[in-house]
Amino acid sequence: MSGPKSSRYTLSAEQLRKILEEQERIKRELEEKAKKERECKEAQAILDGILQNTKRHIASVRKVDNQAQNLTGAFRNKIADDFLRFYATADRLIALASGNMTDHSELMSARRKAEQHFAELIQFQNQLTVEVRDLCAQEAIQNASAIADAMNVSFAGGGLIEEKIDPIAAETMDMLNQLLDEPLPQVLHVDIDTAIACIQKMKDHASIANYAAITAASLRKQVKAYQAFRRISGEQFDALQDRYRGLCVRLGEPQNDYPQTETGMAELERKVHQMEYQMNYDAQQAYISHSLDEVMREMGYQVIGSRHVTKKSGKSFTSKLLAYDDGAVVNVTEASNGQITMEIGSTDEIDRTPNANERVALRKKMERFCTDFKEIEKRLADRGDILDSRLVMAPPEEMYAQIINLSDFELVDDYRYGVKKHQTEVSKTQQAKVRNE
Repeated sequence: MSGPKSSRYTLSAEQLRKILEEQERIKRELEEKAKKERECKEAQAILDGILQNTKRHIASVRKVDNQAQNLTGAFRNKIADDFLRFYATADRLIALASGNMTDHSELMSARRKAEQHFAELIQFQNQLTVEVRDLCAQEAIQNASAIADAMNVSFAGGGLIEEKIDPIAAETMDMLNQLLDEPLPQVLHVDIDTAIACIQKMKDHASIANYAAITAASLRKQVKAYQAFRRISGEQFDALQDRYRGLCVRLGEPQNDYPQTETGMAELERKVHQMEYQMNYDAQQAYISHSLDEVMREMGYQVIGSRHVTKKSGKSFTSKLLAYDDGAVVNVTEASNGQITMEIGSTDEIDRTPNANERVALRKKMERFCTDFKEIEKRLADRGDILDSRLVMAPPEEMYAQIINLSDFELVDDYRYGVKKHQTEVSKTQQAKVRNE
C-alpha cells in the first residue's frame, strides 16, 4: 500500500536513554551558566545598593560631624580618629562598589568585601552618633556648671534649642532607612525611597501618622515577608530560577520574572516541568527527523525544497520535497505533534489538478514507492526509531494523485531538476488552460 502514509515514531529504550542523558548534560551546563549570570546580576545590584547607601550614610555622618565641630578641642579630639575610620571605610566602599567588573569571581569577591565593609560603616556611624551626642551633653553640662559657679546663676530648666521633628516621622524614616540597608529586590528599594521622600514633604501630624500606619507599615510587612521567604525557600527558588532561565535559552523563549513568594515559586515550578517535557520531546523529534533525513539520503533521495508553516492555532509543520522518479517527488511532512506523512506527487509551478495521464503515472509510482517505504522503516528501526502508531496507510489509487506547486517551497540553489524538461506536452496544455480560465 503506497498512497499517503501517516505514522508516529518513538525511540527505543536505549536510544531514549542516550537522548535524555544528553539533554540532562546540556541542561546542567545552561543552569550553571544561568546561575553565574544570576549571581553576577545580584552582586552588581548589591554593589549598586551599597554605593547609594554609603553616600546616604556619609550625608548623615556629615550632619553629626557638623555638630561635633562645635565641641572644644579636648572633646573633639576624643572622636577625631573615629571620624577618620568612618570616612576611610566609606572611601574604600565607594571605590569597591564603583569598579567596572564583569568577571564572576571578581564580582563575588567584591560583593563579600563590600558587605563586610558596609557592616563596619554602619557600626562606625552608630558609634559616632552616640559618642557625639554624649560628648555634646557632657560639654554643655560642664560649661553650664562653670558659668553657674562663676556667676552664681541657676540654669535649671535650660537646654539646647533643637529643631522639633515630628516623632512619628522621625521613627518611620529611621525604620525605612534601616530597611534600605537590607538586600532587597529593586522594586522594594524604589518603593521605600519614595515613601521616605513623601514623609519628608509632610508637615501635618495627622497625615504623617496616617501614612506611617498604612504605607510605611505595608512596606515593612512586604520586606518581612520577602525575608521570611528567602530564609525558608531562597536557595530552592534560586535553583529553580536557574533551571528556568537555562530552559528559556534552550527553547528560545523569552524570560519572565516570577515573584519570590510561595505562589510565584509554585507557578515557576509548573513552568519548568512543562518546559523540561517540551525540551525532551523536541530532542526526540529532532533525532527522529535527523534519522529520517539520513536514511532518505542513504537511499538516494535528494532534498530539492522545503517550507515551514505555523498555523494560527500554534500548530506547525515542516515539509520537504525529495526528488523521486521522472519529475515526481516524495513530500515528507513532519508535524509538531510528531506525525510524519509521506506522499507521492508531481510538480508544477502553479496550483492545478493532475490530468488523467498524470494520475495513472502517479499511481504506478506509488506502487513502486511501497518497497522503498518498507526499507525506510527498517533502516529507521535499526537506528532506534521504531513505529509507535500507524495513522494512515492508504492504497496506491489515482484519487490520491496530486500536483505540488513548487512556488510554495523554498528550493535549493542547485535544484534544476528539470521540471520543464520532464513536463509532458499534455501538462503544458493543461497549464495554458488553467491560466486562460
